[in-house]
Amino acid sequence: MRRKLRVAIAPTGEELREGGADLGAGQIVETNGLMLAQLFSNLAVEVSALDVLPDDRARTIAALSAAAEAHDLIVTTGGVSVGDHDHVRPALEAIGREHFWRLAIRPGKPVLFGEIGDAAFVGLPGNPVSAMVTFLLIVLPVVRALAGAAPGADAGIPVRLAEPLRTPPTLRDFQRARLEWTDGVPAARPYRDQSSNLITSLAQADGLLDLPPGPPALEAGALVTYRAFDSFFA
Repeated sequence: MRRKLRVAIAPTGEELREGGADLGAGQIVETNGLMLAQLFSNLAVEVSALDVLPDDRARTIAALSAAAEAHDLIVTTGGVSVGDHDHVRPALEAIGREHFWRLAIRPGKPVLFGEIGDAAFVGLPGNPVSAMVTFLLIVLPVVRALAGAAPGADAGIPVRLAEPLRTPPTLRDFQRARLEWTDGVPAARPYRDQSSNLITSLAQADGLLDLPPGPPALEAGALVTYRAFDSFFA
């Protein structure tokens, strides 16, 4: 019998605090780790929640090295851009191997994928919507591959737009949306604000519109591809 995959989750950033803690200037509640743990609960994996990775390259390297020795997959959130406090990618370059960094998608463009020792590594962006979208698009296929399972086959369903929307012409765009039914016919209504920091938008949506690069504006009634959140786990 194949054992369960061992997965480590590690948010990054010294500004993060646990829920219920008093917040000082520049501090925010850590939510990505909880969200990822909940998403992983839909899968047959063993999850370890690591301490928040500090804004220090040497300590980040040490933490990721230790995690790689005990896990099959490491998933971090934040620290994958090019700021002074973004140490995840340099740490991966120092102790592992990078396979790709940045994809032509929105949200989630700075996603990072590689390996450290025998462990696969995925560095997700820090904004919660970006983290969830790249979990669905990147982490789930990695988990399936590591488990020896077949790739997910769901490509979404065609639906009409309930209202017009704008999309970046050079990026594959994943917009949060909810299906509305009229006389048995579904239409997709995008969430009013597609900013990647809005956790509330995830609660108000039940899936994603998968919009390929193309015209920057789509009219109401245009045919688009809709992918329900639960279909990613099928």
